[in-house]
Amino acid sequence: MVKNQQNSRQSKFPAMITYIIAVLVLVCGLVIPLNPLFTGGKIDWNDMPILQVTGAVQALLANFGVKFKLPFGNPLTSYSATISFFGLTKIDFGALLLILYTLATLIAVILLIPVCAMGRRKARPRVIAMVGEIIALIFLLFFILFDLTARSRVAIGTVNFNIYIPFGVTLLMLILQSLIYFKGSGFIKTVGFILAALAVLFGIFNVALIIPKLGKPISSLADFVGGKKEPFVGLAALFALGGGAYLGGDLILLLFTDFDAFIKAAITEPLKSNPGIMIANIIVLILGFIILLDLILCMCGLGKRTKKSMLISNLLRYIFELLFIIGLFIILFTCKGNIGLYLYLLTFIVLIQLIIAIARLAHFRKAKKKGAKSDPVAAQPAPAPKSAPSKVNDTVSSETAVAVAPATVTAFEPVKTEVVEKNIVYNVNTVYNGPLDKFIVKLTNEEKVEFAKIFLERNYNSLSNLPEYVVGGDNSKFFSAVFIYLARVRSLVSDGLMNKMFEEVNLL
Repeated sequence: MVKNQQNSRQSKFPAMITYIIAVLVLVCGLVIPLNPLFTGGKIDWNDMPILQVTGAVQALLANFGVKFKLPFGNPLTSYSATISFFGLTKIDFGALLLILYTLATLIAVILLIPVCAMGRRKARPRVIAMVGEIIALIFLLFFILFDLTARSRVAIGTVNFNIYIPFGVTLLMLILQSLIYFKGSGFIKTVGFILAALAVLFGIFNVALIIPKLGKPISSLADFVGGKKEPFVGLAALFALGGGAYLGGDLILLLFTDFDAFIKAAITEPLKSNPGIMIANIIVLILGFIILLDLILCMCGLGKRTKKSMLISNLLRYIFELLFIIGLFIILFTCKGNIGLYLYLLTFIVLIQLIIAIARLAHFRKAKKKGAKSDPVAAQPAPAPKSAPSKVNDTVSSETAVAVAPATVTAFEPVKTEVVEKNIVYNVNTVYNGPLDKFIVKLTNEEKVEFAKIFLERNYNSLSNLPEYVVGGDNSKFFSAVFIYLARVRSLVSDGLMNKMFEEVNLL
């Protein structure tokens, strides 16, 4: 049973199938005008996004004073959107994103070759597939965030399905891979991504305009949650201060579109009239960037195996988010502002994220300790190797020691303790000069000597059921068998070597 579980984790076929689907949808998003298919309109093949790539290149270079016209392709129409980066230069951001989406799709198609060609029991095809999906998702995510920013300010009826459908399908394939290969960890990561997406939705955008059908329910909920006195007067926004209602994305949008207006509206004018508003602006701006960063990291985390550094990073982000939210509450109380519905929802989401992060880190530490002590034999000291001491660079000394033999308990005999005198030989300065491969090279010198004596020289009869370790070969069956016969192996292997063998199993 354990062996079957290991094989299902190693098989590349779930990753390969889902990756093929993702790549096909990414290509379709570039070569098929999807909007008419969902709106019932007439398909115009001239609206293919791939045909506008040349127009996107021309529009982007024109921002830097380079003007030329290509004899093929169509001008950029559907995706053109010029913004100012911190007031330094104006860039057609829509053109840039379309070019990056095209490049990401090309990379995904190229990566499909090794995913299909590599061995089915290798871990690398799964990793490559997830990397290809994440690259495409990052660029598509910026496309969607850019679109949602416009929608949160003006009600827009049409949806660009050529962006949303490739993003949604590719994300779904990545989630399926995470659930298949990472099991419970993949499920928790999926929940974390959903919470991060909700935090961005309520912390930055105007949900009532993005989803018009939610306008009335959100307004009713804001009235229900809010009170009649400041700072609890209900409103469908993040907060209200100084006579204006704020959304988290207002300052971010102003920062990128009109830097001078941002400095004036967010810093200089509030500093003269009410410094509390300026502090609130800075808090909201930083909080917005942290929330966006969290969404990107949670999305990337779907394709990565859980590590301690990842869990600590999550915990620190949510602690910082909560601290900024608390600071915003304090400003609203002291400056007589109003707490909006979105701020309540954002606070609730961040608290859930923080609780999950704490629980995951505690569970990770507990699981690691349990893994080190997973077998009762692990508590017993490892016996000395049976090989002769090395003749080169070895200093050999002997001493008489008293060892307590293991006690044998039966129903008819009392416990007996036998004292045995034996010579213990210490080998010092032994240097490993044997063959190397990608696993052995990860070991320290002492671990290399230990691994060679136990698994290459086979000095213990209890390991006869283990497959032979082939230096430089495919040893996936060997590492799987080590943990199937853990009770026989654990007493012979040091903690350091066992941990590295455990890590190798996780990489298969």
